[in-house]
Amino acid sequence: MRLSELAGKREGKRLIRDELRQQRWKQGFFDMDSRTLAEIPDDYLANLQAGVRPETAPYIRAQHEWQRRLIVRQVRAALWASVIGVVGVIAGVILGWLLSRVSQGL
Repeated sequence: MRLSELAGKREGKRLIRDELRQQRWKQGFFDMDSRTLAEIPDDYLANLQAGVRPETAPYIRAQHEWQRRLIVRQVRAALWASVIGVVGVIAGVILGWLLSRVSQGL
């Protein structure tokens, strides 16, 4: 088998997998399945949400999913900020201790 034929088969399988995944996402969106909604990428969720009216249940559920994703991002940012703060405090304590030791030695 030639390399181009193998690449073509792999690409075909990838396209089929992508299509099946998108069908599952679309079905999960309209069934309002929380697990499926959580795995839908942002751009695809936005496209699905744009196709329904704002007063429908799938639209409202998508809004809740957007809020959940925003909260997750905010929590991650707060955790990183706290880690950076703790590292800064530790570095400050060590630096202060070293400076005090140097000043006492002079």
